[in-house]
Amino acid sequence: GWVNDTSDNVFNITASFNITAPENGVVVNITEPYEITWNYTAAGVPDVMLQYSTNNTTGPWKNVTSDNTTVTNNGTYEWTPPNSTIPSYYSYMRVTDPNNPGVNSSSDASFILRGKVNVTNPNTAAERWRLGTSHPINWSIKGNISLVNIYYSPDGGITNLSINNSVDATLGTWTWNINNTTTPSNNARIKVAYTSDVANTSDISDYNFTVAELSLTHPNGGNNWKAGSTQEIVWTANNISKVNLYYNLTNGTGWT
Repeated sequence: GWVNDTSDNVFNITASFNITAPENGVVVNITEPYEITWNYTAAGVPDVMLQYSTNNTTGPWKNVTSDNTTVTNNGTYEWTPPNSTIPSYYSYMRVTDPNNPGVNSSSDASFILRGKVNVTNPNTAAERWRLGTSHPINWSIKGNISLVNIYYSPDGGITNLSINNSVDATLGTWTWNINNTTTPSNNARIKVAYTSDVANTSDISDYNFTVAELSLTHPNGGNNWKAGSTQEIVWTANNISKVNLYYNLTNGTGWT
């Protein structure tokens, strides 16, 4: 007869997984669909757990499904990162056998979860802002972006001058008190950028708008003009082609 022997103890034959996307620096945009893919071997694992981490492979790990359920083990799943996702350059994806958590595979290298900033005001060529006045700068965000920097460009976006840093991004607005040292321009734009990723997560006004200077220098208080006399009115203007001149005799309550 046959000579045989049997293992003294039971052993396991487990599934094998390999995440193929996202990894290796690929960009996944928050709130936009992305196709997660993985390879697998062995039968008997109909569903898998898909999780991601924004803090390398140390976690914490979060399920890609909003209700923390498993997904079908068919090698692909369309994921839309929720708006609450924290942007990160150190993100990893992991696939796990839900019945055997020790059987899993993570991305070979990190991928990027990227948020988005969108400037909503000023965003038309019709805007005309004057030195010495105040105007709201508005924006919207996608992703869990905490702080933004705000810049003024007098040359259509070539040069960006900082006007405020580390503004609460969730407010979506900040009032710019335009001081008199600001460079007037017909090619003005506003840029808003995520403080932690200025180079890649930012937006700038779609159109050039005008930041103008107009200042009345004479008369400017304390003058005594006789009726019927001729007097000189003096003003400073920059990026303004024409002006209207008015006067009033009622302490500023009515203009002629």
